[in-house]
Amino acid sequence: MGEFNLSQWIFQYVALLITIIGPALSYSYVASKNMLACIRDDGEIVQNNVVSFNPVRYIDLVGSIVFPLVMIALQAPILFGWSKHIWVDQQRSFEKYGINSLILLELSSIVFHFFIAFLSSVIFSLFSSSLGGLNELFEYIIIFNIIFVCIKLCPILPYEGLRILGYLGLKAGTDSVMKFLALIAPYNLLILIVLFLTPLKVIILYPAWMILNFLL
Repeated sequence: MGEFNLSQWIFQYVALLITIIGPALSYSYVASKNMLACIRDDGEIVQNNVVSFNPVRYIDLVGSIVFPLVMIALQAPILFGWSKHIWVDQQRSFEKYGINSLILLELSSIVFHFFIAFLSSVIFSLFSSSLGGLNELFEYIIIFNIIFVCIKLCPILPYEGLRILGYLGLKAGTDSVMKFLALIAPYNLLILIVLFLTPLKVIILYPAWMILNFLL
């Protein structure tokens, strides 16, 4: 275990929070604008059919605090976490608003990751000399968001990329991708861990390295 570095820990944690809560906020925004009638009132993020955009309400005790901090303290080779999420009745949304509404919903977090990574890259490039220690924070924001988006777009993981392919498949008249997604969805965390412990990790890391070489 390396030398204790409080500022590095703080920057990693803040960057990770932005990476996991930002997409949830983006998802909520798209859902509230396009399929409000299909969102479940959970009494916390959604109350009386009103969606909250207070980031604090999206913090999950385990996924946003305990798990990430333990991983950072242990200097794990890969950091990840999760936030609370609104629940959208996808079947009702499909029937009421069409398949494109669901594709747009899944794209919301992908767009956020790329947007915040590119924005941070611009800030990092233009103002690096005046940012001081904050340079490290923007580096982590770029790295985390690019790795997360590559994970989400990986075609063998049950995340946004595969769900989008499933919806496109439905538009084309086949449900084979959706059946595959339903089959592996309960094992998403296990699949992710196995993926990073095998040579298959190149499916995620190679495109991430290419994008990071451009942004950093």
